Amino acid sequence: MVKTYKYGKHLSQVGDLYLPDHDCLGTICLFHGGFWKMPYDRFQLNDISTALVHMGYAVWNIEYRRTGEVESYWKDPFEDAILSFKYLKQLKTENPHMNVEHITVAGHSAGGHLALWLSSQNTGILNAHYIGMAPILDLETAYHEEAGGDSVFQLLHGMPLDYPERYKYGSPIEQIEMAQNQLILHGVHDEAVPLEWSRAYIKKAANMGKDFKLIEIDNCDHMAFVNPDSNAFKVFINCLSK
Repeated sequence: MVKTYKYGKHLSQVGDLYLPDHDCLGTICLFHGGFWKMPYDRFQLNDISTALVHMGYAVWNIEYRRTGEVESYWKDPFEDAILSFKYLKQLKTENPHMNVEHITVAGHSAGGHLALWLSSQNTGILNAHYIGMAPILDLETAYHEEAGGDSVFQLLHGMPLDYPERYKYGSPIEQIEMAQNQLILHGVHDEAVPLEWSRAYIKKAANMGKDFKLIEIDNCDHMAFVNPDSNAFKVFINCLSK
């Protein structure tokens, strides 16, 4: 069963809740990729959402405000990550058999950025684990390396020299001290987001006393994570059971 809910007034503040018919193993919040840009949307993750609900998980497949929308503001995706996550309480009220004792927040690419960034925020939800699949972790590096073309410039409405505080606020690598319960999955053959970025992040986290993990997946490119038949998705599933 799939229900669509609005967690805010904007057209893009919406998500699809996939519910198992019987016992619920846990709840997985998903953030899609696409470099925070229109027209990329949550439907990228329909296939893995369907696979996960068939395994017994509730899935909250989240849309968020993206660059290219009318009157976009740089904080929109960040605010929506928090709002949609907090909306779990309302979803639980309306769907009592949801299991929110076991929560995983996961995202792919730009969605992985939002998922890991969320772990450093004061959301009031303490029992969650966070998984970034080929995530973007350092917005300044991504800007200089032109990840997704001008996607970071469009996200933050300027360059690092223009808005250093925005780059610091929005980069998971700048928020490690407050972050918790993180796992990164990254393909060895990722052609869009370099594996080295995740390695650098884990090294910095370790130096700061954080026991975050990185799993490097062989024969895995950037988009493998959205394919429920891929080895990358199998690795993701194995991580959910631990």
